[in-house]
Amino acid sequence: NNLPLSVIIIDIDKFKHINDTYGHAIGDKILIAFCDIVNEIIDKNTIFGRIGGEEFCLTFKNKTLDQAQAIGEKIRQKCENTVLHIDHHKIKFTISLGLSDKKEYQHIDEILQHADELLYSAKNSGRNKMIRTSVHKKK
Repeated sequence: NNLPLSVIIIDIDKFKHINDTYGHAIGDKILIAFCDIVNEIIDKNTIFGRIGGEEFCLTFKNKTLDQAQAIGEKIRQKCENTVLHIDHHKIKFTISLGLSDKKEYQHIDEILQHADELLYSAKNSGRNKMIRTSVHKKK
């Protein structure tokens, strides 16, 4: 159909370092804080799930690429500005995001793979940012 569909793959930056430094119990609290932030921002029509480890997926039905980007950026900024006070530690965390949509690819597997590639581009170019698909269809 012609309805928009966008996907964001999100990774909590340096999550292994957080677990190694502060322990898995604190890592779990960061996961909970992240999920609370996301659930506070998204609407009931957005599908939010954990892929594994520190990687998550947002699927936006009936939202344009620009609308999905605005939501992803709001989540990124809220994470960046959050300070968690856990067991006498002040802990900050950031996220990296890759955003793709069905204008670029027709099959959900291709959309997810492209969003994942964009996520790794965001991580490799300094983290704490979102990289979105280009507006031109790939050949």
